Amino acid sequence: MEKRTFLALALSVLILFAWRAYLAKTQPIEQQVVTQIKPSEFEDVAPKSLSQEKPVAAAQQIAEQLFVKETDKFSLAFSNIGGKIKQVFLKDYTKKLLEIDFGVVEDFENLPFVLSQNKGRVIYSYEDQDKKIIKSFTVADASYAVDLEISFVNLTGNNLERSYRIYNASLDLEQISSDDLAPRDKNFLELSISSAGKIQRRSLPNVLKKEFSVTGHPDWVGVRDKYFCSILYPLSSTSAAFMQPTGKQRVTSGILTKSNLLSPGVSYNFICRLYIGPQDTKILAELGRGLENIASFGTFDIISQGLLFILRFLHSIIPNWGVCIILICLLIFLVLYPLTAKSLASMKKMQTLQPEIEKLRNQYKDQPQKLNKEIMEMYRQNKVNPFSGCLPMFLQIPVFFALYQTLMRTIELKGASFLWIKDLSETDKLFILPKSLPVIGNEINILPIVMIVAMFLQQKLSMKSAGSSTMQEQQKMMMFMMPVLFGFLFYHFPSGLTIYWVSYTILSILSQRRINRLAEK
Repeated sequence: MEKRTFLALALSVLILFAWRAYLAKTQPIEQQVVTQIKPSEFEDVAPKSLSQEKPVAAAQQIAEQLFVKETDKFSLAFSNIGGKIKQVFLKDYTKKLLEIDFGVVEDFENLPFVLSQNKGRVIYSYEDQDKKIIKSFTVADASYAVDLEISFVNLTGNNLERSYRIYNASLDLEQISSDDLAPRDKNFLELSISSAGKIQRRSLPNVLKKEFSVTGHPDWVGVRDKYFCSILYPLSSTSAAFMQPTGKQRVTSGILTKSNLLSPGVSYNFICRLYIGPQDTKILAELGRGLENIASFGTFDIISQGLLFILRFLHSIIPNWGVCIILICLLIFLVLYPLTAKSLASMKKMQTLQPEIEKLRNQYKDQPQKLNKEIMEMYRQNKVNPFSGCLPMFLQIPVFFALYQTLMRTIELKGASFLWIKDLSETDKLFILPKSLPVIGNEINILPIVMIVAMFLQQKLSMKSAGSSTMQEQQKMMMFMMPVLFGFLFYHFPSGLTIYWVSYTILSILSQRRINRLAEK
């Protein structure tokens, strides 16, 4: 890969970070035993990463009672305050979700509900002189879906007409520790609404500024982080879906039920379903309603989806994600190789012309228009296209962006091991230091170091083939700057992405050597 390509990709990576910073954008089940516990006991009963959070200020006078319901897929921590799912711990990923407070009904979120059970269902109820609310959660043992039925009963002596806001889930940045969400990962937080097949997406900062709503009957409303998501899709009639700030650092999304006229003693039942789990498009597609579309890869989504399809196909043959990343790197390299080889050959010809170009620059140093004309004429006579190196560069930029998103967000890579790497969705962490150091933190990641060495060798190889002292000086500077720049950018990237870049760099070295040998014959 020549100097122009490195510059373009370096610029692409910087633009990528700048852009992300700018955006910083019913199944029956068998009866199960549900054990009610006190808040102080919750940490001992649930996994340690599923810790208790403090109730909201308005509910601090209410004694919060928590209990855990276990299924094959997750541990659900319920709270009597608001009758909600407070936290979710996914067993397959040993992960406490960033999303909290599932299935909350606005205006009733601070009321003390009473817990009961019936054939495996978790039922919360609240009653006063004006109303009765019953919330019934049904959880299938081997599914990430939770069915929720809410019954509103009018206990007044008058007709009651109103609609209800039902929350999907909330994100509270003040309660998210740095261990749970690295600063760069905040850019992956997104809320979305699907209505009539069209998806409206909003970054977290945008939702914090103002509420956004879509009228009509939405397909679903959801919130996602880097790998996981929560989606609410109504099974009863609705009138709108919304995303809204509920505090300085807290946002939520949900739906608005249709307005109903309730006579005294009459109830209104609303049914919906919650999906709480990984952004696995295969699982989401099986549930219908286009739920898989919550997993978007950005501007180059089509390319990312294609790369993900190829990765999954390769994994069906070779069940190791690290090997599959190397194979897709090889495939991309081979597809682009004819153009890359042509570009490198053209660059080699341009290098041989550098002494003559230097003479022209000295001869016409005060005549820039004449100089350009003479240089272009020299290129024409020698059948050299100075722009031939641009096409491979432009093709690699969208592929790089698409692959970046694919490898950064693909849930299959989470927990996948390769050689010494325990998790391809994280850094390779060859060693963990007892103390944190500047820039690198407390991790020694070997892959970025290998990448720096490989890129240094590649730049050095390119510098040897330079034809003029001016170009040699430029390449000498590039030989040191580019590897360090990329090493700094990739040091805290997921190891899956770094494996791809190291592999592509090695293939580029081999290609450069071959081109140089052919040119010397």
